[in-house]
Amino acid sequence: MSIVADKEEVALRSSDLHGTLRYAVSLWPQSWSAATPREPGVGELYAGLFADVIAGYQRLLGHDSSASTVVPGDEAPVYEHISSPLGLAVDRGGAGRSLGEDPRWRGCRENGDLYIGEYDGWYCEECGLFYEHHEVYDGPSCRVHRRSLSRIKADCWLFRLSRYQERLSDLYDEFERRCGRPFVTSAGRLEDIRKRLASGVRDVPIEAVPRSADPAGESSSARRCEPILALAGSPRAPEVTYVVTADRVWHCAAVWPALLMAAGERPPAGVVACGPSDGLPRGDVPAWTSLPPQVIAQEIGAEELRYLLLRAPALAVNGVCSAEALLDCYDDELARGIGNLAARAIALAAGPGGAGAVPRPEMVEFPFDARLPEPHQGALRPESLLGEIASLVKAGNAFMDERRPWESEGDERMWVLWHVLELCRVAGHLLSPVLPARSRRLLDLIGAAGQPRWPRWGGHDGEFHVRGESEPLFPGIPGRRRRRLLEDWSLRGPRRPEITGEDFGRLDLRVARIAEAETVEGNGGPVLRIRLDLGDTPTTVFSTKLLPAFESGALIGRMVVYLANLEEVEIAGFTSKGMVLTATDARGEALLTFDRVHEPGTVMF
Repeated sequence: MSIVADKEEVALRSSDLHGTLRYAVSLWPQSWSAATPREPGVGELYAGLFADVIAGYQRLLGHDSSASTVVPGDEAPVYEHISSPLGLAVDRGGAGRSLGEDPRWRGCRENGDLYIGEYDGWYCEECGLFYEHHEVYDGPSCRVHRRSLSRIKADCWLFRLSRYQERLSDLYDEFERRCGRPFVTSAGRLEDIRKRLASGVRDVPIEAVPRSADPAGESSSARRCEPILALAGSPRAPEVTYVVTADRVWHCAAVWPALLMAAGERPPAGVVACGPSDGLPRGDVPAWTSLPPQVIAQEIGAEELRYLLLRAPALAVNGVCSAEALLDCYDDELARGIGNLAARAIALAAGPGGAGAVPRPEMVEFPFDARLPEPHQGALRPESLLGEIASLVKAGNAFMDERRPWESEGDERMWVLWHVLELCRVAGHLLSPVLPARSRRLLDLIGAAGQPRWPRWGGHDGEFHVRGESEPLFPGIPGRRRRRLLEDWSLRGPRRPEITGEDFGRLDLRVARIAEAETVEGNGGPVLRIRLDLGDTPTTVFSTKLLPAFESGALIGRMVVYLANLEEVEIAGFTSKGMVLTATDARGEALLTFDRVHEPGTVMF
């Protein structure tokens, strides 16, 4: 199986349609693009990591599997940089091609399945997502960026989904009959889709019509569509199973399959939802998800970050997975979990000489108060499987505490140690898609090295030849270092060098009122021109960062913080003096303001 990652989607491909997933594609997440005014963070890697790990579990089951993330060519260098610590492969996609010019969709255009019509509804200018009225909530705001949506009435490419309601229903029935599983892994979600189709659907917007007079002009939504539509016509297209966050299931289970059928292409082989609830928790976005993965990996290890990122949804409380929950998980499941279990068993088996053999007992049992994970869990639900492994390891540590092999001798001691080492072997194989290097090291230390495969209890036929190891698999995090990490990971960006009080005193910070704001055309695109009231001295600043976050009219009258003595800079061809201070996070830009009205021009501090 192989995997492809896209703007929040993962495609899995099955060669025999009997549940074997061979190729998965995750697409670069929609929460970041080259135009986003922030660096991408570790949260953007969730879908690609999910795909990579599913491919790994398929290899454990004996299937030929691989994984990659499909990224638009101009964003590939950024993805390659941030994904490298997690070992995620990148496949550079081509430039987006509009539905209006792509020859693959000529038939759809000619028979009226695709047509240019007026769209009246909500739209995210940054990621190109259209929103049905029932999907709008909280403001309304984009579910990806948490920024205000624009209400637009504009021409776009519309698709007659209503023509394909019966064919989609037949597709779902035939898929389940042939594959033995629902077209969407969650039967409840599939029923929701069936009900939505049965109640009648309107023509759905697929892609904004480029505003440029050039027919080859590219829109943000054209780039968004391209990775999925590029799969059409590929020999592997019928094998694709989309792995998506819950908010994308409708498009990948209904809209895209119908569009492919309309073009005479084979539909995908099902949909797998990525994560137990929308992938990473989507409550208040935790600060650590905005950090570059390199920042976290250098503190706890890259593979450990892979593990924690997959566990994050299960650790969330009220939709938020905190940095403290991540460190607790590291300590409980890695340092004091499998690390502690392996260290104790290896130390007892190796003895003072640093090496030893533990013979296989005549009677092999499963003496732990837990159950062995089933293979199907790893195939589609790796985040659930990790919880099962953690429970199994916890039972192993409890078994050691109860049987106290350090106080026994002879056959009784060897019986306990063999079963604990067998548990370490099983856990090592099961963790290998997530922690490949750590798992190899564990298996090597207990003398069970070899090609990882889905383990069978009691599958180690002979002795465990154990060698001691001075370095722990997962070092604990001392209290002082833990406090520093919690502080650092709670920040929305890297720390900057300390400054003195004298340095701070040089900043001329003043209260300003936005008197006028309008969008003007600058070099390379639009820019926001803001006229500030500073009392006796008005001034004008320019900003591109605020443009996606605010309508110009919504800024007028706002009280803001103005850095007056910042040297002049050129922004989009205009000279701008000073800066209006903002804060940036995953939701976009926010103005720094005041809890009451102050006189414009008032000096701060």
